[in-house]
This record gives sequence, C-alpha cells and structure tokens, in this order.
Amino acid sequence: MKKNKRIYLMLLPTILVYACISAVPISYLFFLSLHKTSIYTPGQFTFTGLENYLSILRSSEVWQAIAFTFQFTISAVSIEFILAFAIALLFHRKIKGIGAVRSLLIIPMVIAPVLAAVTWKMAMDSNNGVINYILGFFHIPPINWLADPKIAKVSLVIVDIWQSTPYLFFVITSGLQSVPEVYYEAARIDGASKYQLFWNITVPSLKNILMIGLIFRTMGAFRAYDSIYGLTVGGPGNATSNASFYAYKLAFTFDQMGESAALSIVFLTIILLICAGMSNFMGEIWNAKTED
Repeated sequence: MKKNKRIYLMLLPTILVYACISAVPISYLFFLSLHKTSIYTPGQFTFTGLENYLSILRSSEVWQAIAFTFQFTISAVSIEFILAFAIALLFHRKIKGIGAVRSLLIIPMVIAPVLAAVTWKMAMDSNNGVINYILGFFHIPPINWLADPKIAKVSLVIVDIWQSTPYLFFVITSGLQSVPEVYYEAARIDGASKYQLFWNITVPSLKNILMIGLIFRTMGAFRAYDSIYGLTVGGPGNATSNASFYAYKLAFTFDQMGESAALSIVFLTIILLICAGMSNFMGEIWNAKTED
C-alpha cells in the first residue's frame, strides 16, 4: 500500500499539469456547445442551452458519421491487432537481418498521416494510379478506390492498417522481450506444448501491454482525421466522414461552431466510456483466466 501511495505521489505533478492543460480547451469547448457563434464574428455568443445537442441528435448526417466511425474503428483495429501480433511472434525469433526488417516496419509510422494519405490517393487513382496499373497485369479491371462509397471505406481501412500496424507491432514486441525466458524453459521441462506456452505464459504476460496498446490504438482510430482529409475529404458524399471530420465540417464548412462543439463533447464522452469499458472488460477476462 505504501509503495502504491509513493507511485501515485510521483505521478501527481504530471497528472496535475496534464489536467490543467486539458481542462482549458475542454471547458471552452463545453462553453461553445451551449452557445451559437460564428467564425466570422468572434467574441459574439448567443446562449442556446441544449439546443445544439438536440440539433445534432436529430441530424441523420451525424448518426451516419458516428456509424462509420464505429465501422472504421472496429475493422481497422481488429485487423491491425491480429497482424501486429502475428508479425511480432514471427520476428521474435533470432533471425538474421531481423533488425533491418524492424527498421523498415517503422517507416509507415513516422510518415505524416496527411502525406501518407495523399500518396495513397495518387496510388489509388482510378485512371492513373499505380495500384490499378499493377492489377492490369493480372487482367483485373480498374477499381474505383475512392469514387465508390463502399470501396472508399475499405480504402481508408487499408491505409490505416498500413500506417498503424507498426505501432501495435512495436508495443507487442516490447512486451514479448520483457517475458523472462525462464518461464518457457520451466514449462518445457514440464512437457508444455507450444499452444500451452502461448496461452498460459505469453498471453497472460502481455495482458497489461496489450490492453494499453489496444486502448491507445482505439482512441487513435476513433479520432482519425488526417487520413480522411488527405484521402477522401469525407467523400463521396458523406460516406467516409467520421465524427471528427464531420465536426470539422460543421465548424469550418457550415459555420455551425456550437453544433460542432456539441458533437465533439458527445463524442469525447463516448470515447472515454468505451476506453473505460474496454479496460474493465479486459481486466475481468485476465482475472478470470488467472483464477482458472
């Protein structure tokens, strides 16, 4: 107990600074959500109460944006997690040249999201894109990667997987390297199979780092903006507008600052609740497995 108190006291200054930095913009955002104002008349506010919140809840475009946000997040994060885990397990072995491969894997992660999105946009061009050019060698007809609403959603997921899988890969790899080899050696002596080693040693040992990686990646996918802006600009129509991008459009395209702020507050609340739920749910799973 004393050790935990000491840890909390050491973290307290950082938590206080972060809370103060976050409190100011969130408080102003909440203030905006209760008023009607315009980017062309800064400083002029008309109190509207909960009208902005009621307005966004009545908007079909907002619900469409929220639905796409969940579709995008679930699809991207699930595939990224499976790929990252598989690659991390594969590269955890001592293979010649593995360091160079890991260096290559970090490249997508360090490229600016907007730059990566614009590059992929050029590659996915239906007429002159390199992807359709390569597909032509296999007699596959050109694909409208960004013009078809359904395919445009898939294109965004592909780009996010390409750029964000390395993050989870390095998180999981760091966790794998922290598992003491003596655990595996003792289990092998007792006759444990590779399957048993994986489920009874590897996965439980990684539970905390997996939870942190998934939560951070889920938060990142929920608030994705750069890739959408660079690749599809929310189109065609509003097919690929998520909550973050639609909040931007409300503010700077439709000049509805109050409704944009209200949507941001609602979505921030949703993200916090989901992340808290994920943490509790995964904690219960790990605890149940430990008891078994």
